[in-house]
Amino acid sequence: MIRTISLVGAWLIASGATLVQADSSFEPANFNVTAALKGYGVDTSSIPALTNLSKRSTESACLAACASLESVFGSEKVLDQENTSYTTFTDAFWSEQQAEVRPSCIFKPSVNTDVAIVVLLSQLTRCPFAAKSGGHAAFRGASSSPGGITIWFTDMNEVSLNEDHSIASIGPGNLWGRVYKALEPYGLAAIGGRESSLGVGGFVTGGGISFHSNLYGWALDNVESFDVSLFFAPGVKCTYLRPI
Repeated sequence: MIRTISLVGAWLIASGATLVQADSSFEPANFNVTAALKGYGVDTSSIPALTNLSKRSTESACLAACASLESVFGSEKVLDQENTSYTTFTDAFWSEQQAEVRPSCIFKPSVNTDVAIVVLLSQLTRCPFAAKSGGHAAFRGASSSPGGITIWFTDMNEVSLNEDHSIASIGPGNLWGRVYKALEPYGLAAIGGRESSLGVGGFVTGGGISFHSNLYGWALDNVESFDVSLFFAPGVKCTYLRPI
């Protein structure tokens, strides 16, 4: 049994997924969004969709944000409402309230810096976002943003073990069934979901009751660290200090 989990990739987003908008409440003084984007290789002055943002409605601003994402990452990572994969995504929610939500676009990050860029664009355009790991929550907007950007972690699905097999590193795009399958050849399991289709992200950040919780506590009690993707500093490692 693995009792310690390292959760890798963009966990600030996963833990604050419900209809949030990047703001300046915890950013460094004199923080410049466009300069930060340029640091990731995104020159906002070369993206036509980002002109005259101050005069745009929220709907128009979100269209601009989505067009900017497609300009930077291409159509394979950005699903608009005309894309057949967009409908497949929305139809996959088990909750009807969630399936009815229509985001302006769906973005699929691959690495932490992708997440930093989408959050910076959210701040620049004032377009709200939500994030989806497994999408098991029932209420509208829990992991899909009405009219905004839905960040789908499906491509951030790492499952790996450290050298002595005491810590599993798990990406936020995983479902627990995939995690268990990856650990099974080693004779290991994790303190995870009781249903294979549950996503790792919401399950862990919500506490997470496991079949093994009577012995080992909730999933969150067994987290060794989070890799947090701040929009001004992606890949920050946050270690959980357990009380003695």
